[in-house]
Amino acid sequence: MTDAAQILRSPGRHLVAGKLTAPTASTAGKGWRGVMLELFPRGSSDFTAIFDNPGITLYLNGLVDLYQRFEGRCAHTVMRPGNMIVSPPGIPKKFQYDGDGDCLVVHVAPSLLMEVANTPARGDPGKIEILNEFCTRDPELQRLTLRLWNEYVTQDIASGIYAEAIGIQLAVHMLRKYSTMRSARAATLGRTVPDGLREGRGLYRSESRE
Repeated sequence: MTDAAQILRSPGRHLVAGKLTAPTASTAGKGWRGVMLELFPRGSSDFTAIFDNPGITLYLNGLVDLYQRFEGRCAHTVMRPGNMIVSPPGIPKKFQYDGDGDCLVVHVAPSLLMEVANTPARGDPGKIEILNEFCTRDPELQRLTLRLWNEYVTQDIASGIYAEAIGIQLAVHMLRKYSTMRSARAATLGRTVPDGLREGRGLYRSESRE
C-alpha cells in the first residue's frame, strides 16, 4: 500500500526564526517510507517553524514548560510524560520550551495520509486537513509512536517494513481523530465535541507575546 508514500529523508522543518536544538536520534537515511522519527533531548529552545509534514510529539519523561503560538492563539502549560501534540503542516508555529524531559517527534508524509484517505467511503482526500491539538493524551497514538521508536532501536532486517506498517496505522488514527474527516463525521452524527478536547481550547487564549 505504501508504494505511493515517499521516503522521508528530512523532517521538512523550515525555521522562520530562532534556533532548535538538534535531535540526538533520527531515522533520516533509514529509508523508511511514509514516516520519519526524531528524538529530542531535554533542554531549552525558542523557534518558529513551518512544517511540510503533519507531526506528532510525544513527551517521554520529566517536566517541560512549554509555550506555543499557532494562528494567533497561545497556549502555555507543563508537559508531562504521555502528553502529546499534533501539528498540521504549512502553518507557522512558535515553540518556547525549557525542561528536563525528552520527546519523540513523528513526521507523517502527506502522501501517506492521502493514500489512506483515498477511498470512496472517506470522500475527497484533497479536502481533508489535519487539525492542531495541544497537550492531549491518546493511548493509541502513544502506543504507535513508541512502537516506531522500538523499531528504530531494534534496527533489524525487518524494522523498515514494520515501521511502514506502523505508519499506516498512525495515518488511519490521525485521520479518524485529528482531521476534518472526524469533524465532518461528528457533524453528520450530531455529536458534540466537549470544550477543551479539540485543540486544547481550555488552554488557548488570545495573547500578544513576542
